[in-house]
Amino acid sequence: MSRMFRLIKNEFIKTVRKTSTIIALALVILLAIGLVVVAKIAQVQSERYNFDFGTVEDDISYYQSMIDDAEAHKESDPAYKQNIEMYQFLIDNKITDDWEYEAIADAFSTNTEEVTAEDGSVSYQVSYVYSDEQRDKVKSFVVAKDWKGYYNFLIDKFKAEGADPNTYWEYQYRVDNGVAPPAGHDDITNWKNQCIFSVSSAKQQLASLGADADESDTAQLKDEIAVNMYRLNNNCEVNVADSVNYMETGELNFWTVLSISVNLLTIVGLLMILIAGSSISSEFSDGTIKFLLINPVKRWKILMSKYFNVIFIGYIMMFVFFLVVTTLSCILFGTSQLGAEYITSMNGEVQTTSGILLILRNYLLGSVSIVVMATLAFAISSVTKSSALAICVSVFSLLSGAGIVAVLKEALNQDWARFFIFANMDLAAVANGTTGFAHHTIGFAVAVIVVHMIVFLLTAWDGFTKKEV
Repeated sequence: MSRMFRLIKNEFIKTVRKTSTIIALALVILLAIGLVVVAKIAQVQSERYNFDFGTVEDDISYYQSMIDDAEAHKESDPAYKQNIEMYQFLIDNKITDDWEYEAIADAFSTNTEEVTAEDGSVSYQVSYVYSDEQRDKVKSFVVAKDWKGYYNFLIDKFKAEGADPNTYWEYQYRVDNGVAPPAGHDDITNWKNQCIFSVSSAKQQLASLGADADESDTAQLKDEIAVNMYRLNNNCEVNVADSVNYMETGELNFWTVLSISVNLLTIVGLLMILIAGSSISSEFSDGTIKFLLINPVKRWKILMSKYFNVIFIGYIMMFVFFLVVTTLSCILFGTSQLGAEYITSMNGEVQTTSGILLILRNYLLGSVSIVVMATLAFAISSVTKSSALAICVSVFSLLSGAGIVAVLKEALNQDWARFFIFANMDLAAVANGTTGFAHHTIGFAVAVIVVHMIVFLLTAWDGFTKKEV
């Protein structure tokens, strides 16, 4: 055993001294730095060019333009007087906050009834939806900036109409928990308001679906409610599950960068293939294999020492990549989100995972395909003296394997494609049930990978032990 460790140690020293290994490690570090820096620049640019939602003066100018427009179209708009009254009230009281504007717009909403005279002429009778008393009450709430009073007014109104409580849940929640409605764009994008909006929308959809709704639709809405209520009840400002879905949210933060870094492990895999593909074939082509074989060590031990060294170097590169990305992300994006959780829900039951543990798990799962392809390159390197052949075949397999499986499954509807190793290397997709194959389990995927790995290693053993020097 000690001789085996010495072999691995010697192989490691020999590998890390190679210029190609040093260049590969430098590329990994540069890739990590580039990812974080580009993400930070993108975040700064996004914040710099945020849309300007205007000032109070801009809103007043808009109200005045609406009054002018109503005056210009008074012949065709029966409710022009009511519209002018509403916008004049907004101007007089300098109302710009969202909830105040919505309250006044609701208070001044009208019904228009067509009236036909005895001579056949048609006229229009306009009346307010609210009574004068109700309208004055809403106006008093707005002038006093009493959002609780206005929301209680709406709650009483909905209850009197016998409305489903889900339709006015937001008003009740804000009143009960003292959460003021958003006063502007910055408040709208606040995480707490976003959670409230999501729960309110989901509850209203549930109310509209009724008892005959599709079970999958209601389950999705209930999961959305459960996740957002968990965040509200536990004051979770960040949900890592939202941050990792960058294409949906467009948000760049600490967790977004770490999530993107998992997808870049393929590049680390390419570098591993370069090392694995030349690990043995270069020894034979350069003639240095003779110096190894003159030692009283069995060939299979030399082979395994080289294999363990390749895998070890690969994981070192992956660890360095993770360490640089995480450290630089903490520096540029801050450490306030380090304790955030990955929050999901299944059948209404909330499940939480540490964000860091989730990323580490994804790194480990992502390393599976890298190890498999490196093993393939190692096997080809053992049976041929051409490093280029081993590298090219492995790189082609890594980059096109998933595409080949997709063509077989989606275009040709060949279910047997599940037995290809390329259909099983993404264990995260298998666990999430997103591979496209029915009843695709982790156990099946691991079994397929193990079988292929055994074949690759036996091929390497046979090629190396029987190859003539």
